[in-house]
Amino acid sequence: MNEGEGKMKSKTDLSGMWEFCLDGDKKGMEQEFYNRHFSDTIALPGTTSEAKKGGRREKREIGYLTEPYHFEGYAWYGREVEVKDYQPGDQVILKLERTRKSYVWIDGVFVGSRESFCTSHIYDLTAYLMQGRGHLSVMISNVDYKAPGGHMTSPDTQTNWNGILGEISLRVYRGVRLKDVFAESCWKKRQLKIAVNAAVDDKISQFYAKLAVSLCKKGESVNWFCESVPVQLTAGANEITHTFDLKGQNEPEGWNEYTPVLYEMRVEISGETSGGTYADEKKICIGFRDLTTDERSFYLNGQPLLLRGKHDGMIFPLTGYAPMDVQSWEKVFLTAKDYGINHYRFHTCCPPEAAFVAADEVGMYLEPELPFWGTIAAEGEPEYDKTRQEFLKQEGYDILREYGNHPSFLLFSLGNELWGNPKVLDEILGDYKAVDRRHWYVQGSNNFQFVPTVLVNDDFFCGVRFSKERLFRGSYAMCDAPQGHVQVKRPEMEYSYDDKIRPAQKAEMESGVGEIEIQFGTGTKKVKAEGKEELIPHIPVVSHEIGQYETYPDYREIEKYTGVLVPENLKIFKERLEQAGMVHMAQKFFQASGKLAVQCYKRELETAFKSRELAGFQILDLQDFTGQGTALVGILNAFMENKGLITADDWRSFCSDCVLMLSFPSFVYEEGMKFSYRILFSNMNPTELKDARIVVTMQNKVTGERMRNETERMHFTQTRLSEYADGTFRIPECGVPQVYEVHVEIEGSSIENSYEIYAFPKCHSKLGDVVNILRQKADTLPVITDRYEELKRAVAEGRKVLFFGTGIRDAYAMIGTYCTDFWCYPMFASISESMNRPKPVGTMGLYIRSEHPALAEFVTEEYETPQWWDIVTEEKNAILDGTDIEPIVWVIDNFARNHRLGLIYEAKVDNGSVLFCQPDLLHKDEIAAKWLFYSLYQYAASERFVPEQTMEPGQIEKMYG
Repeated sequence: MNEGEGKMKSKTDLSGMWEFCLDGDKKGMEQEFYNRHFSDTIALPGTTSEAKKGGRREKREIGYLTEPYHFEGYAWYGREVEVKDYQPGDQVILKLERTRKSYVWIDGVFVGSRESFCTSHIYDLTAYLMQGRGHLSVMISNVDYKAPGGHMTSPDTQTNWNGILGEISLRVYRGVRLKDVFAESCWKKRQLKIAVNAAVDDKISQFYAKLAVSLCKKGESVNWFCESVPVQLTAGANEITHTFDLKGQNEPEGWNEYTPVLYEMRVEISGETSGGTYADEKKICIGFRDLTTDERSFYLNGQPLLLRGKHDGMIFPLTGYAPMDVQSWEKVFLTAKDYGINHYRFHTCCPPEAAFVAADEVGMYLEPELPFWGTIAAEGEPEYDKTRQEFLKQEGYDILREYGNHPSFLLFSLGNELWGNPKVLDEILGDYKAVDRRHWYVQGSNNFQFVPTVLVNDDFFCGVRFSKERLFRGSYAMCDAPQGHVQVKRPEMEYSYDDKIRPAQKAEMESGVGEIEIQFGTGTKKVKAEGKEELIPHIPVVSHEIGQYETYPDYREIEKYTGVLVPENLKIFKERLEQAGMVHMAQKFFQASGKLAVQCYKRELETAFKSRELAGFQILDLQDFTGQGTALVGILNAFMENKGLITADDWRSFCSDCVLMLSFPSFVYEEGMKFSYRILFSNMNPTELKDARIVVTMQNKVTGERMRNETERMHFTQTRLSEYADGTFRIPECGVPQVYEVHVEIEGSSIENSYEIYAFPKCHSKLGDVVNILRQKADTLPVITDRYEELKRAVAEGRKVLFFGTGIRDAYAMIGTYCTDFWCYPMFASISESMNRPKPVGTMGLYIRSEHPALAEFVTEEYETPQWWDIVTEEKNAILDGTDIEPIVWVIDNFARNHRLGLIYEAKVDNGSVLFCQPDLLHKDEIAAKWLFYSLYQYAASERFVPEQTMEPGQIEKMYG
């Protein structure tokens, strides 16, 4: 309803201390707890967990944060209430802003119950508080829900708390009460449609009144518009609708992310009867906006809109629930905007009123979602659940009623990854649209997964694929293979989803109906999948939950958890690392995996911005996800704080309303080659840039040598994607491998972006030297081999060996991959196992001792960068568990397995010294692989090659023999 204070007779704040009793056995109803007083107390608003009610649990959760004072069951809350200046006939309304299932009694008399997860519980106490005072008993149940509740109740997110949050009040009205006000603004037509639900006292048979509406810009005191119309009301409920024409008034300003202009609307009903004068009013903040679409795009007030969204599960670890105050939500949304986000998709949940108010103020586009993740079936079908579906449908109506006036409430979804009957989903959408056309509606997020469909009432499509091969995000779980381009393709910056979303021609899919097994939450389920003609969408397409690039935990965060949720999962992961003898590597693993994840996100996001056919995306996630096995996929931690992996400014260079990009085929070059690029600009900012030029530079990061190209001066206007001049730089001759920063900017603006490319000298002669040495097999030079028997003889003779461990036994090997793990290894490994599909690799890139002399002739950071792709992909990394080997190049394992993994390592073995290299550099032709080979050989041949750790010959035989 987005309501402010009105002309109610009085309002009594019921926050404070209440009598309290836990009822875990759920016996209180039959034992009439509603007639009792309790000796224990609790502060409301709040939760039982915050108050530490009940015994402390010692169980340590590993898949999500631990709630030591977790309670599920009935909880009883009671207090005496009194209405100030009560008169017979006063309407008395109890409001519980956010809670679970509630049951209310006055002086032992049952008033009623409410079940909404997402909206206020409103009780009319008029017939029960006959003298204006009484004992109020409220029982809150957080069990036996009609629907599971999605992320409204999940321990993975905001927990299944018990309590009452937000406003707890008694509101008193005299004669007439404005129950609901529906406001629909039309910016283009300059109209304002009002629908009012007014309740009139039963003792008033007729009530001649006027409905007055006034508008003033928020923050100003002078009315910009004021008009009234006569209305006739009768006892009971009254529905009044009227459309006000604003033409001839001052032109209303449109609401959007750039100019979130709000208007305070005052709606008043007043009139006289024989019993006196009665009036009530509501004050509501509205914004003027029109929503339209075409086949490819969203339009807000006629301007094209690209949704730059993030997933949100309302994770707030200090409280275990979403904040109920505007200031907290403003901080959240402003942080997200600082990282280029303009849209929040709330996964199977709906935020409270304060979030919508904050989003209105800062200009954030919200998409609440019904709290459901499952199957919606038709009557007679196996999974049909009438009670559940009626509850969910009503929940949607309640969300629209309570929050629908907010201009930030832009989109609405029926749930997450739903299956079932498309016709039923379409009917629900149609029913919602029939009562409220102020939002863009969608059947759900990634519904029907492998066999998606577009419904008649869909305003847009949200998913990840249109067929098995038509993928339009960069990463997928192994159980949902094939995987995405960021996971399996050599790093480049040319990829686009356009031909995946709308190919030139469509193909036929397999026909018939079959049962398939799918990932469902943290488990699996079997569903009916109906084949059909391949889908070509005719509505805007939004990519669902893109990213999911995991980073290693930052155990320094443990001390930040000072509230109701305890990070026992993180503590356990750290303990495991200690047991594996690698806790000293924790911070290095975090930084290196995080830097790789940032690279993956950059490729993912720039692909989205390069795709004209994409109308938006929803990242999973900007923020770490503390559940579902512990999915640390954010560049911000669970508290929305920067993790130190990338600055907000640098992130916005590839995630904002103005993304200037270069399209190029490779990050790795040989001297003398051309670095060729195309300039692309996704410019969704309505402000025109005039008389500016694009400048592209390539600068050697060591020597500072710099080359420059520039375009002619031009104007830049709002366009989904523009292509500008192609350009080239020739890679200079270099004696050693080099790193170049390629920087692109619009001169005189803050719009810029940068890339690092890797240049290698021609190395034929130097590798030729190595080959000649191989042929000579001089006793003073290292042995180069990939055969165990030759290694065994050489170390027995006290020789130095450069050994390529391609023959390592499977029991000691972990397959290599470039991309970091998807979402969370333990969750998806378990799912893959249960579906009898390949398990994910589960590693998180490399930690590289970049200053080690073995890499002196190579070029690298401490973390994995694109020149390593050809080196690591599909190679076998060595499992070095039980040793004290400190690899030169570590492979970072996940927190569930904690293998000590080596890509390149060294050890004393028998009488010799061995430099182990797992990748098969002997047979690789790529320039980076050749230079790594050369660098390793130079080190193995030098006096600096003196390994500190020792491995027993028997261990080497087990691994390679």
